[in-house]
Amino acid sequence: MEYRFSPQIESIPATTPFIGPETLGRRVGRPMHLRLGANESLFGPSPRVLEVIRDHAAEVALYGDPEAPELRDALGGVFGCTRDEIRLGSGIDELLSLVLRAVAGPGDAVVTTLGSYPTFDYGVRACGATLVQCPYRADGFVDIDALIAASDDDRVRLVYLANPDNPSGTLTPAADVLRLEAALRPDQWLLLDEAYADFADPDELPKVPTRRLIRTRTFSKAHAMAGMRLGVVQAPVELLAQLDKFRMHFGVNRLALLAGLAALEDRAHVASVVAQTRLLQAQISQKLPGRVRRTWTNFSLIDCGSKERAEATLAALLQEGVFVRKPAQPPLDGYLRVSIGPESVMEEFLGALRRVESGA
Repeated sequence: MEYRFSPQIESIPATTPFIGPETLGRRVGRPMHLRLGANESLFGPSPRVLEVIRDHAAEVALYGDPEAPELRDALGGVFGCTRDEIRLGSGIDELLSLVLRAVAGPGDAVVTTLGSYPTFDYGVRACGATLVQCPYRADGFVDIDALIAASDDDRVRLVYLANPDNPSGTLTPAADVLRLEAALRPDQWLLLDEAYADFADPDELPKVPTRRLIRTRTFSKAHAMAGMRLGVVQAPVELLAQLDKFRMHFGVNRLALLAGLAALEDRAHVASVVAQTRLLQAQISQKLPGRVRRTWTNFSLIDCGSKERAEATLAALLQEGVFVRKPAQPPLDGYLRVSIGPESVMEEFLGALRRVESGA
């Protein structure tokens, strides 16, 4: 039988952008006992989050509140806006897809970096738009000038900037973000993916007072709630009204909504996670002198010397049950990307790294 499918979907490669540690474990014949490849928080969620989940576990029989006013009010305090400019989704992934479907289509173009989030890239292709990717600068930072130049095209509807960036871990200075925003036309959107914003100094993040800005945040990183799938988008009400037409209104589960509110109320826990992360990043830099790039995220980049050595080290670590990832884009393709966890976890990782690099 001959089936017919959407040409936009058929154009997407039949490969998953992310292979989970469970799948990798099945492939190599042993479980991944160190999960350091997805930038999950191994420090765990706030005790308040765990308490709320225990107290309300029986409510999994019920749908979540599609409006979630209490959580959106709390998030409005984070963003400095009202709840009307906030919507929730099943992680940033869902929200990126919704935004793209609302603003881009066949004949349009979307600008991003060469190393941008693969799920976002696939979302661009799925809505029929053209993906325009700009390589990193030679120092591994996002090339703002290249993004500005690429956006000077009548087809471009949106520019995507992860800040802090993944996989480079870099932070684009606020002045450069403002320069990018100022260069856009009134009919173009700037989407700031701020999944790692909790790990940057708040004063380093740009304040962009504009009606064409979209921001996304997540509870998956500093709040250690990746398994709950809770993402946030802040945008002008006019755009959110379009999303409301087709988003899944019951797409966020009830426990995630309750846990998200509890997480926001425990600021001390997030501050502790961020402080521990920075301390452990500094310790790794000391133990691997000259090999670790500074990042503004919850992961470190470790220099293996070349793309080939990084690939070999990655493969050897997987055989040891150590799940890490490797950026594919130059000039970062000779590095390993390693999530930061508690000190005992990082010591175990460093031991495995020394073994595979020594050929033991």
